[in-house]
Amino acid sequence: MKIIQFIFRLAVLLFLFASCGGKTKVSEESAFERYISAYTSGQVSKFATIRVMLVAGVPDVEAGQEITEKVFDFSPSIKGTTSWLDNRTIELNITSR
Repeated sequence: MKIIQFIFRLAVLLFLFASCGGKTKVSEESAFERYISAYTSGQVSKFATIRVMLVAGVPDVEAGQEITEKVFDFSPSIKGTTSWLDNRTIELNITSR
């Protein structure tokens, strides 16, 4: 019986050791690090604005210019208007959820 307990404990230890390998998990955030330098995060009020600041400026963009393309994708969906604050900052003004 002691042999079975020993084998079981050894198997558990080996399993834990093997599962703690040097695997690195790539998050979705790190995929966008090259493009986004800052963004609104945490709990956001339904009356708040969401801002995303890009690393590099976008040429031929005017402050206040509305963006007609779908820039953001939220689940559940959020309704609002998207515009440029400057050539590096996009702002979503939430109108309703």
